[in-house]
Amino acid sequence: MVGGSLVASDAGAHAFLWSGGTMTDLGTLNGTYWSWAQAINDAGQIVGWSNLTNSTELGPQYATEWSGGNIIDLGMGDAYAINDLGQVVGTNNNRATLWFDGSAIDLTTDIAFGGAGWTLESATGINDRGQIVGYGQSPQGVTTAFLLTPVPVPVPEPSAWAMMLVGFAGLGYGGYRRRWTSARVV
Repeated sequence: MVGGSLVASDAGAHAFLWSGGTMTDLGTLNGTYWSWAQAINDAGQIVGWSNLTNSTELGPQYATEWSGGNIIDLGMGDAYAINDLGQVVGTNNNRATLWFDGSAIDLTTDIAFGGAGWTLESATGINDRGQIVGYGQSPQGVTTAFLLTPVPVPVPEPSAWAMMLVGFAGLGYGGYRRRWTSARVV
């Protein structure tokens, strides 16, 4: 279980991991006052947010991942969920965001989902198939839930590869034969 807990010595909340009857303080980015854990995957990677101010007042929040004893700054925003592939979703500047392989992807502008006029505001969950749920504003200004399902890139079947090779060989032979025939006629 993960979450946040107030630490009496500094009056800031710190992200924690509760496991085996023990609560472990996960720390904060740059040793600041605030952090909060939101989710954990089967590999033990934890995501949430940290605040980079050194006071009890909240300032800008940064999506944070705790993994293998390291605290990783994912960039501005809040991280809400992580799947077993290490894909993290949340929000950044009121835009649903996916963090993966060191990149932040704005799900409204960087993903073609066929929703002209929509603003995807927050991604709140992701499964191991890459399906993302959250909420956003419809073109009519109504807050509505969304489900994004990745569309797989088609990969040719082995039989299709074989047919393509036969086709390319035929084209090559045809071009060679035409060249040879042309040379013979001249």
